[in-house]
Amino acid sequence: MKRTHRTITTILLFALLLTVFPTNALAADSGTNPAPAMPAEASPELESEEPETQMPDDPEETAGISAPDEGDDTVPDGGDSQSDPATDAGETVGGTDEGGESQTAADEAPQNSPPLRSDSGTGPETGSPPVIITQPSSQTVPYNGVATLTVTASGDSLSYQWQWGSDNSWRDLSDNSAYQGTTTNTLQVINPDPYTTIYYRYRCIISNAEGQTISDSVSVSSYYKPEITSRTSYQYVVDGGVATFKITAVNGTLTYRWQVSKDKLKTWEDSGETGCTTNTLQVAATKAKNGYYYRCIATNAAGSTTTYACKLVVYYQPEITYQPVSKAAVAGRQTSFTVHAVGGALKYQWQVSKNGGKTWENTGGTASNLIQITVSKEMDGYCYRCVISNAAGQITSQAANLTVLTKPVITVQPSNQSAASGKTAAFSVTATGGNLKYRWEVSKDGGATWAKSVFPGSSTRTLTATGYKSMDGYLYRCTVSNAAGSVTTRSVKFTVLVKPVITVQPSAKSVISGNTAFFTVYATGGNLKYQWEVSRDGGATWTKSVFPGNTTNT
Repeated sequence: MKRTHRTITTILLFALLLTVFPTNALAADSGTNPAPAMPAEASPELESEEPETQMPDDPEETAGISAPDEGDDTVPDGGDSQSDPATDAGETVGGTDEGGESQTAADEAPQNSPPLRSDSGTGPETGSPPVIITQPSSQTVPYNGVATLTVTASGDSLSYQWQWGSDNSWRDLSDNSAYQGTTTNTLQVINPDPYTTIYYRYRCIISNAEGQTISDSVSVSSYYKPEITSRTSYQYVVDGGVATFKITAVNGTLTYRWQVSKDKLKTWEDSGETGCTTNTLQVAATKAKNGYYYRCIATNAAGSTTTYACKLVVYYQPEITYQPVSKAAVAGRQTSFTVHAVGGALKYQWQVSKNGGKTWENTGGTASNLIQITVSKEMDGYCYRCVISNAAGQITSQAANLTVLTKPVITVQPSNQSAASGKTAAFSVTATGGNLKYRWEVSKDGGATWAKSVFPGSSTRTLTATGYKSMDGYLYRCTVSNAAGSVTTRSVKFTVLVKPVITVQPSAKSVISGNTAFFTVYATGGNLKYQWEVSRDGGATWTKSVFPGNTTNT
């Protein structure tokens, strides 16, 4: 009796629930409308005799309907009354059980039970809110690239809304040129700007009829092509050593490619040296590589950046290619000595000797292959040389002399010269002053005008002139000069000689004993010499006269 009473109460409760919560709502998630499972105690006969119940259309009206009270054996809402078969046996719904306790249908079923559904047919289930399975992760992409944010979740009939913002301020995104997939589980951020996107955060709100959940907030950052932040400059390495070129670059994942120029930056080729695909290149230094240039190309997904060229200087034992030469300079002015050498990373130390090369002392700096000197008179005769060195060794140049110039001074003037026609005569001058230059000149008009001589030695201290009859009586002089000034010699005569011709013979003389007799002769031919002779035997023999004027024409 008690068992039958409970069965009837359960059937009535199910009828009430089906009226308040239609079966199509219970199966919304699966798209099917399964009938609720019946209790195991209910039999087909009882179901066929279950009274038909008409429920109100308004769910709020049904919310207050409860199971029949104790002793109420009627169907709610005035349905047709039909007794339960159990009443024929003397039992009443809501009556007292065998223990004498009063029990109602409400005691047999819980109040406010949730809707039930069965997708698998194995038992009742309820709908579930979204549950995130995989959170989105922060993205870093190159400039002009696309960042992809993805979230995966479980749940029925999910919808997605991506948002961007920072801290507690968020705004919904919509598809445009910068964003795609804003209402899907995958958001594409198109062409993010490196200068602004780093401040933005992104998240996704996932929702369905059962509720919503919010993903982690993530960032999107992007980068431009590589930026070189530091690099090594020229490398100075001893022959046989190792030169290291290194760069530091930023922006994304980078690759490196080193190149070398062997023709002074005209052409480039990939280097095969150690580390040529890293940010650090190591070059085995040899004399042949002296003057090579190296550069690095850094590349990421956004593009490439090339460094400036860096020179490799390989130094070896210095070799002098040009020795210093002796100089002459005027006191009070400047002069210089120069040396040229190879070997790499050279240092120069000039030295001076004031005693003709016996001892040497350092002078000037060590940074130049040229030394500038302000000349003074007492520096005449000084010697200069240069010691050239690097890490591989040193070498000393030849010595060069310094001559301090003064204005020339003539110490020996030229003299008159004569020569037979077709023969030569030499005109010479001697002067002091240092670094002297000579210019011989000739005058054909007795000194009125002067022109440069064309005879050999016209630019030296000795002029050699060949005599021609037409040149008899020409005048010659020499101008001696240097940087300090010039001086000109006196003019001297050139006589061209011809065979003498007597034009007036001497005549016989008669004088008183003790008186003087004068004998005179006149002749032509130039540069004449005279020698008077006497014969005491009527002209048979002749001897030099000892009388005054015996070597003149009288």
